Amino acid sequence: MKINYYNPIEKICIDKYEFKNYIKEKLGEGYTIPLIGVYEDVNDIDFNSLPNMFAMKVTTGGGNEGILIVKDKTKLDISATKKRIKKETKNQ
Repeated sequence: MKINYYNPIEKICIDKYEFKNYIKEKLGEGYTIPLIGVYEDVNDIDFNSLPNMFAMKVTTGGGNEGILIVKDKTKLDISATKKRIKKETKNQ
């Protein structure tokens, strides 16, 4: 299928951020999980402004790649988290 099939919507569906915008455009608000922020650089993330519980995912990761589930932000090692995100985005 990768050789003989092309659908331009696939590119949108692969990128989580673009897909959220697509769903909002087609269906309206309230059909996706709320977005807290989108960052170009890991150093732009203000971890203090994030809620105590949140999920974070790089937009280019597939499956379980690049997922971070934080159940208690007070236990989060921010320096290690930044290193992990940098590593995962370099591999994309």
